[in-house]
Amino acid sequence: MRFVEFYIRQFGLLREVGGSFSPGLSLIVGENESGKTTLMNFFRYCLFNFPHGRSNRNFYLPPDGRAQQGQLIVETTNGVSLAFEMNGRKINVSGQGEEINVDALLGYLDRNTYERVFAVGLEDMQQIKTLNDQTIQSRFFAAGAGLG
Repeated sequence: MRFVEFYIRQFGLLREVGGSFSPGLSLIVGENESGKTTLMNFFRYCLFNFPHGRSNRNFYLPPDGRAQQGQLIVETTNGVSLAFEMNGRKINVSGQGEEINVDALLGYLDRNTYERVFAVGLEDMQQIKTLNDQTIQSRFFAAGAGLG
């Protein structure tokens, strides 16, 4: 599965933001406080939904009090395009006329694996020295190969 494009109507401080991804490894770079972490969490919440129950995680409510809204388009390994639609804390997944089982789509990829391998932030990179060389190689090989 690979990310194709995204559009954020409102998520935290991000409003009317969109973009597309080329095949292969993508890096999101920008100045401090430019929204990189917010964007990364938008992707996380689209794929794995918002945390359940009481949580100290940021739900990225827009300042105007409206619901979070956006869309993430992905392409599966067999070429099927899927849309993850966010409306508030609800995520709907739709595809080309077929019923979507998100768990089957993601396979072995759970939130923890995604956050540690495919969505690496600055804090994660600063802590990477604690990993051994083999672990680092396997994680970046998997990311570059588009496994998952």
